[in-house]
Amino acid sequence: MINKIKEALITRWSNQLGIKDEKVFEGVAISVEPFITSDEQLTQFVEGAKSMLTQPQSYADKVRTELNAKLKEAESAKAELEAKLNGNHPNPEPKPQPEQPDIAAIVAQAVTAAVAPLQEKLNAFETTRAKETAVAALDKFCNEWDYAGGFPKERDEAKRIALKVYKAGGEQMTGEQLIAAFREEFDSAVKSKGVTDFSKPFQSDGGAGGDDADFSAFDKAAEKLGWVEPK
Repeated sequence: MINKIKEALITRWSNQLGIKDEKVFEGVAISVEPFITSDEQLTQFVEGAKSMLTQPQSYADKVRTELNAKLKEAESAKAELEAKLNGNHPNPEPKPQPEQPDIAAIVAQAVTAAVAPLQEKLNAFETTRAKETAVAALDKFCNEWDYAGGFPKERDEAKRIALKVYKAGGEQMTGEQLIAAFREEFDSAVKSKGVTDFSKPFQSDGGAGGDDADFSAFDKAAEKLGWVEPK
């Protein structure tokens, strides 16, 4: 994936930004590789990577310019010293050269600073999406499960309690866990109505919001008492 990110950055930005040093693109690719898991994310990142590429490149150019100036100063000082010695020390020890900065480290640091806000936004988006998915899963389950539709009062109360538990836990539950919390409350509530085997198709007794109640027994009793509806 690192090479894929690197090549995508080179193709998109190398000519436009005039960056020929592949280490710049490689440094950026290494830093963001853990956060990119799909081609869609790669495309979005590459299109918005201009500032990340120009920041380390500008800083690296500045460092190189300063380094070259210091090297020239050192060479000039060395030449002056040799001229003053007038050959008394034909092989004077050269002055230690200034330590060159680690360009790769500079690039990595700049990229990390640039990627941090993007990662924070990505984490916030993923968290929000996970919350919406969990609640949506519970709503879908309640709408499609015939037992939940057959006992609306118990369904609404169980759903209220499950969502309360969900919020109290910092909204960290998955959709399956939220549904399990709902079932724990709902199943217990409808057991008092004689419902224990949820594997069977739901059959309404007429008082749970389903089909009409069966009044055949009442009709027979009324007929014995002579309560017959005139025809």
